[in-house]
Order: sequence, then structure tokens, then C-alpha cells
Amino acid sequence: MYLYLIFNVGVFISSLMTEGVFIKIKISKRFTDIFYYMWCCVLLFFSAFRYGIGTDYYTYLNIYDNALTEEFDFNLFVYIIKFLRQMNLPFQIIIIVASCLFLIPMMYLIYKINYQYKFFSLGILIGFSYYVYSYNIFRQYSAIGLLLLFFYFYYQTNKKIWLVTMILPILIHPSSVVPIVLYWIVNKTKFGYKKLRNISLLFIVLFMVIPQSVATQIVKCVMGTFATGIYSAYATTQDASFLVRIYYQSMEFIPKVLIIPCLLMLPKLICSYENDEEKIFNQVLAKIYFFYFLLMAFKFGSEIVSRFMTYFAIVGIFVIPQAFNYVDLNSRSSISLKRWIVRLCGVGIILVSVYYQIIWMNSNACAAYPYVSIFSRSID
Repeated sequence: MYLYLIFNVGVFISSLMTEGVFIKIKISKRFTDIFYYMWCCVLLFFSAFRYGIGTDYYTYLNIYDNALTEEFDFNLFVYIIKFLRQMNLPFQIIIIVASCLFLIPMMYLIYKINYQYKFFSLGILIGFSYYVYSYNIFRQYSAIGLLLLFFYFYYQTNKKIWLVTMILPILIHPSSVVPIVLYWIVNKTKFGYKKLRNISLLFIVLFMVIPQSVATQIVKCVMGTFATGIYSAYATTQDASFLVRIYYQSMEFIPKVLIIPCLLMLPKLICSYENDEEKIFNQVLAKIYFFYFLLMAFKFGSEIVSRFMTYFAIVGIFVIPQAFNYVDLNSRSSISLKRWIVRLCGVGIILVSVYYQIIWMNSNACAAYPYVSIFSRSID
């Protein structure tokens, strides 16, 4: 039951010891790289060889069982499942593929973008429950991994690769079209620091004064019209189990803790990347995270909205550690007050994420506990 919590604490201890978030032990680059790859392999192994975890697991297992006799809505995952069934190959291959499509791009991007704080980023991936949540809605998370990879290669001007990584997430999860458009719009929107700060202050006020009930009614009216099929239940349900999922499973706890400090910090971080071609992708991520918190100020009470917001929320894995780099670059003294404040905030994030893991375990929102592997229970 405590497996994910052990992962979370272990990765953050690695960060505390090697990355100077609070203390720093001098360790060679080669050793920290090996240690990082070790953690990546452990996380990928446990994800790829899980059994029966998450509601989507049994949804796609049912598709696999009936692939030769029934018709299903087309997406790339269904096509792969039908191929596996026709070739009489095990269903576990789709779980391995989904784990690789999400985790390998995320781990690659963490290493490339946040090398100095790679363990801290990995800790956020686990601590904010994106890692375990990827066990549940693994088709969407596969699309998210490829989507972020697409934008990275797009801004690296590697056209042959980014064309492929743009098409694949759309084939896997058609909803990827919307974040692709919104990512592009958010990046093209340019404001100076004063305008961004004023926008932040306005939305902080909105966050503090808008009642949850008002936001929920707006979502029920809008999403009740556009959400159809199985998603209609996510749009309007307000029973006790729904509220448990929203709070524990759908990332509502974390943004409520971070919204005010992030809206105050992000305008400076965004503007710090101006006219720096090497940091253009970092600025794109910071803008996306800023846009996410602007939307979260409205406290939408809908699971389908919360699931969609994951496309934006997950970039916090990269953006939050960037604040450490920003303070390091702008602090002349090693005992700078700002630096120590950020370090203490880093420790605060660690404590919040560990606390979140504990309450998440108690709720068992997407049936992720206890962990079961295919080695302890075979798939017939």
C-alpha cells in the first residue's frame, strides 16, 4: 500500500541530497545520472507490469476480450488492441506501450529541461499523483507525454520528429487537438510584467470571492450541453463519490494550495525568459502553467473539466523547479534571503506532496492500492 509513498520520499531524498534544495552533497555528474536512470527504470517497470489497477484497465481489457466480435469507437489504442487480439498476443503489451508513451517522454524532458533539479521534478511527478493517475486514464496520459514531446521538438525546430509527435497524440486521444490549439494561442499571447501581474491579482481576487456553488452551476449548464455519452456523467454528477474523486483523484487539492504563490511568481518567471532563444520552451511551459492557474481560479466542480485541465497542470513538473533556477540566477549571494525562501518553499512542496500521497491512499480514488503486478497474478 505504501509503495508509491516510498517512491515519492525516496526521490525527494535524492533531490534534497544532490540538488541543493536544502542541503547539498558533492556527487559526480555521472553518479547522479546513473541514479536518475535507476529511478526512471524502477518507475517504468512498476507501471508497465501492473495488473488490474485503475478503471481504464478493465475498460480496455473488455475491448481486448471482445475485439474480434464487437465494434468500438476508433482510436489508435483500440486499433493496437485489435491487432494484439488477432495475433493472440497478451493484453499486457498495451499497458507496457502506454507506460512507455507517457513516462519515457516525461523522463527525457525532465532530464533535458530541468537537469539541475531532475530529482525534484521526478518527485513532483510522483508526489502530485500524476504517476499513479497515469495508471488510471492511461490513454490520455499517453497522449500527454507525446504532446509535450511534440512541443519540445517543435521549438527545437526538428520538423521530422515533431510532425510525428503531433499526429500520434491526436490518434490516441482526439481531445489532444484542443490543448495543441490552446498551447499555441497561449504562447502567441505576449504581455509585459505589469499586465501579467495585474491579471494575476485580478484572478487571485476572483479565486477568493467566487463561491464553489456558482462555478459548479456554470459547469453543469455548459458541460451538460456539450458533454455526451459516458462523459455526460462526469459533467454533472454531484454525489459523494464524485466529490471524493474531484478532491483526491482529480488534482483539486494541489492547485488550491499553489494558486496564489504561483500566480504571484509566474509573471516574473515568464518575463525572465524574454529574448532568450535557448529558453523559449521554458517560457512556453511557464505560460501554459500560468494559464492553468487562471482557469483554476474559477474552481470548476466537474470531473471532465478537471481531467481536461491535466493537459495544463502537468507542466508544473517542469515549471516549479524553474523557480529555483530563476532565484539562483538573480541572487548574488549564496545566503540570499530569496534563495532561502525558495528552498523552504521547496521543502514545503515536498511535505505537501507527501501529505497528498497519504490522503490519496486513504481515498483510493482510482483503485490504485494495493499494487498488484503480473508476476503475482497472471492474466488469463
